[in-house]
Amino acid sequence: MDKYYRCVFSNLYISTKIFTHVHQIQLNDYSLKYNDIVDAGWMYRNGHIELLKEKINNTNIKLYVCNKELFSLIANAETCLFIALFERTKNSALGDLDNKSAYDDFLSNIHNKEVLMYLHKEGHLRSFNS
Repeated sequence: MDKYYRCVFSNLYISTKIFTHVHQIQLNDYSLKYNDIVDAGWMYRNGHIELLKEKINNTNIKLYVCNKELFSLIANAETCLFIALFERTKNSALGDLDNKSAYDDFLSNIHNKEVLMYLHKEGHLRSFNS
């Protein structure tokens, strides 16, 4: 098998034809490019954790973070990831929790004690309650 592989892909004409054909097939699949992937929740739900971490560390990349997913899905599963995303989107996240109903909903969704301790230590729990 390795012999055939080497024969095919060492031939520039054949390998170019193969890659051109594969590229044409992929055009209709609407594959996302690196810069097109900006939804933190999508990356997390689809198991692209390393990609999400890379994009969090690159401050030049704008990320879309749904606060509902941040305060439930990510907060309850990945403390470090939650903290990194929260720090990037703190103003937006805190702004969405300015009324009693949103605050109660927020608290009822978080079951991760480490996240709650972090928010309390940083003084954010006090700022939610109005």
